Amino acid sequence: MDKIEHFDQVINLIKREEILFIIKPQRIYFAQKGDMIQAKSEQAQYLIPWVTFIELFESSDFYVYEKKEELLVDKAKDDEYYQWKHK
Repeated sequence: MDKIEHFDQVINLIKREEILFIIKPQRIYFAQKGDMIQAKSEQAQYLIPWVTFIELFESSDFYVYEKKEELLVDKAKDDEYYQWKHK
């Protein structure tokens, strides 16, 4: 989890449809939705204009959200496992 060093990078990444987040004071995720910024936390979800986003979060530490890959089960191994019988 690498911190984004410059706020210009934050703006460019959001415009490239990346999802970013901050940790303090709580974890909040940010993404572009139309010409607004969608902010989402466990407690709330709201849309804010770019100007407000910059004013409120310019001094925050941002990180890029990376989706975790789902573990894929090999169908052949799965079938073999369930066909195995205990003696």
